[in-house]
Amino acid sequence: MKPEHEIIKELQELQSPLAEMQRAMPFHVPDHYFDTLSDELNHNLIAEGKFTSANTFSTPVNYFEHLPEQLLAKAKATPKNRFSIHLPNWTLRQIRFAAAAILLISLGISSLFYLSQRNNNPAVILSKVKGQELIEYAQQNVDDYDIYMHVNHLVSTQKEDIYTQHLSAKDIEQYLNETYPGQQLLD
Repeated sequence: MKPEHEIIKELQELQSPLAEMQRAMPFHVPDHYFDTLSDELNHNLIAEGKFTSANTFSTPVNYFEHLPEQLLAKAKATPKNRFSIHLPNWTLRQIRFAAAAILLISLGISSLFYLSQRNNNPAVILSKVKGQELIEYAQQNVDDYDIYMHVNHLVSTQKEDIYTQHLSAKDIEQYLNETYPGQQLLD
């Protein structure tokens, strides 16, 4: 079903008056209407006397030559304190104290952040612990399962090394070429 038929069906289900309206354009525009529109408008405006083709705007003689001097003269004639704002002394003092407080707070927070980052480094913390303390901690907190997992991991990595240590680069390349024929896998 086409999308426009689905929309009409939905409008009929909703009992909308849009479902019964025609889908044709109700307005007709004559051929080449927009091609000749601007010429007709200009002709009608000129005929009514509301529009002339002459330029109605003009600048005074030597306007741009004397403009910088006129602007400078007006700027000098303006009072100097016209736009200044005078604040009471206590307001300026409060602004200075607020700026100093903001500066101190910013420095304090940034130094706290820096020091907390530096002290939380595990390597720095562990370097301060004595070897005997680490051995005692391991004896008290490491159970047999953890030891088994670490030993098992060491043994499995050693087995992998045993299986792959006798392979040469040529053997590996031959295997890859046989397994993935026609593909460039190695540079």
